[in-house]
Amino acid sequence: MFGRFEVGRRLGAGGMGAVYVATDTRFDRLVALKVMSEDLAGGIEFRKRFRREADVLARLDSPHVTAIYEHGEDDGTLWIATQLVRGGELGNLLRLRGPLPPRKAVRVCGQVAEALRASHSAGVLHRDVKPSNVLLRDPDAANLHAYLCDFGIADTGNDRLTAAGGLAGTWQYLAPERGGGAPATPATDIYAVGCLLWACLTGHPPYSGSGVEILVGHLEGDIRQLPGDGPEQAGLNEVLRRAMAKDPADRYSSAADLRDALARLEAELPASMPPLRPSAPSEPTARPRRRGRMIGAAVLALLLVGGGIGAAWALRDDDGDRSDGSASPSASGSPSASPSDGGTSPSAEPSPSASAKPAPPVRDPSTKQAVTFDLNGDGRGDLAFHDAFDATPAVMMANGGGFFAAPAQVLRKGLTMVVRGDLDGDGAEEIVGVEKGSEYSADGTKGNTTMTVTVGSASGTPQVLKARSAMGVQSDWSGGAMLADLDGDGRDDLVLATANAEYAESFDVWAAISTGDGFERLKRLYSGPEVVSHVEPADVDGDGDDDLVLADESEGSLAVLESGGGTFTPTDFEQTLTTVDEFMIGDFNGDGADDVLTLDGVDSKAVVLQRKRGAWDAQVWLTDKSGAFGVGWSQPGAAISDVNGDGKDDLVQFAGTTDPQSRTIRVFVASRKKFAPPVDWGTYTCGCEDYTAPIAPRENM
Repeated sequence: MFGRFEVGRRLGAGGMGAVYVATDTRFDRLVALKVMSEDLAGGIEFRKRFRREADVLARLDSPHVTAIYEHGEDDGTLWIATQLVRGGELGNLLRLRGPLPPRKAVRVCGQVAEALRASHSAGVLHRDVKPSNVLLRDPDAANLHAYLCDFGIADTGNDRLTAAGGLAGTWQYLAPERGGGAPATPATDIYAVGCLLWACLTGHPPYSGSGVEILVGHLEGDIRQLPGDGPEQAGLNEVLRRAMAKDPADRYSSAADLRDALARLEAELPASMPPLRPSAPSEPTARPRRRGRMIGAAVLALLLVGGGIGAAWALRDDDGDRSDGSASPSASGSPSASPSDGGTSPSAEPSPSASAKPAPPVRDPSTKQAVTFDLNGDGRGDLAFHDAFDATPAVMMANGGGFFAAPAQVLRKGLTMVVRGDLDGDGAEEIVGVEKGSEYSADGTKGNTTMTVTVGSASGTPQVLKARSAMGVQSDWSGGAMLADLDGDGRDDLVLATANAEYAESFDVWAAISTGDGFERLKRLYSGPEVVSHVEPADVDGDGDDDLVLADESEGSLAVLESGGGTFTPTDFEQTLTTVDEFMIGDFNGDGADDVLTLDGVDSKAVVLQRKRGAWDAQVWLTDKSGAFGVGWSQPGAAISDVNGDGKDDLVQFAGTTDPQSRTIRVFVASRKKFAPPVDWGTYTCGCEDYTAPIAPRENM
């Protein structure tokens, strides 16, 4: 408890501390509780900054500024309780869905301008207006409602808390005069709203490149304008031209004037006008050298900033790890900068000479760096669905931070077996279709088994790979396919396993090791007497390569085949359970070893099995007291996805609704030997039947 606030699940953590969902016990409402780091809270300057942020928020009166309810101190720990906004960041929405329709873009920016009007009237400059500092009440609403948040670096006319020469703000939204060393003014916030409008209309900030190139773009580049000569483009371009004027005197005279201009423009724009998609931002083009001294001074300022104000920016919380986007607190942050923010800020880019784009991440096989179900490489788990019975197209729903984006097709229809895994070792998983076939010699006397692997893509042409057995070797395999890293190189291999509970005499495992751009020959790695109805890949010993967990659901028993050196070895690592309706694999405590999650529909429990000292340790992580999920765990289904990217895998339920053609997506976040109560992350209107389910690393044929 902090004051009257009962702390719940963590939303995120950053340099300043952590943010939690909390319950206000006096008014029975949920709030965002920001708890400051003890290391920082001991400093006098930090305490001044904390109190200033609380005072700033408390005196702002606007429906578009997150409200502060209370702040205080408990046993030396500083905290602040603010309004909880559930819809996520504007930056996430732009990254996942692309540009907004012009009318919505203008509406959102008009509301940000209204928030600035209120703050400027109170003598407060924001100084860091950008998409990740704009929260949305409901991203799917026809009329978006936006909140401007994170006044942690706001300026109240007292700059003593910022080191000499320091700049606050993000390069992509920084006014030209600020790059030249001039102080912040209301006009600098107005310029940032102009940049924000461009980002909402196009999906990216106005200037790109290194820190220096972006700064030169703001100083010397052309003011961004939309193509086309229609009245709608003319109105939008006029606002962009004035808001982003190089000279502060040429901008709107106040945030209120900008708000009014945007309100008039919103009324003129048709609601049916689709998003505009101008070409990608070009490199900044410098004008003649008549302003070379100003550019030189600005670059020098940038260099000084990069090397000299680390202490000041250490107080900021811009790039903290939002460990759960199911709601967005007023202190905004995200694991990685979104494209709409440009990924570059004074605090994130200490060296402007680093102009090359960073190489794609490569997973270290000795660690568990890959995020479960991360399909787009943004460090957060996503979802994907497929109907094996009707062989529908596979669709991906990207994680938007508190919601899952609209479905996007990633794999063609006609594939009955669809799995997921990381084939190229880049840390992001792919959706993969697997088809069995045969090839024969010219005389028809010899044949071999072939597996066609189609790697899905949300854009572009899917990649098609082949795995073959040696000529003359044909398998009668007819079981399940899965992707598992058998050799610990970070690339998942193709594994075929025969579930023999009903018809086969032996349990057989075939595998084709990944080469990065294909597969080696299919080889039989194991044949044994086990009775198996369900098999899952899992690194239960945490050594970097995947083992196999085998289940005989009729007996309620689990066993493990340990992987090593291209073979599988039976172990005495066994467990008998009373009921196993469904089991899944995930690292739920973040220790680097996979655990087994069993879903008991009879007793409405989620039990996690962890390997400890050669035996299973079973702990109940969730008990559904309401009974609402008792018959729904395995139908329509559940998935494991690390939705907040914190290294602890979370449980996602794909639950039925009163509408048989839609499903509610509920997220149970893993934390300290338990799953938090469910949070709704949206509804998937799929026109689906009971066979539509989340895609797993394994699928039966």
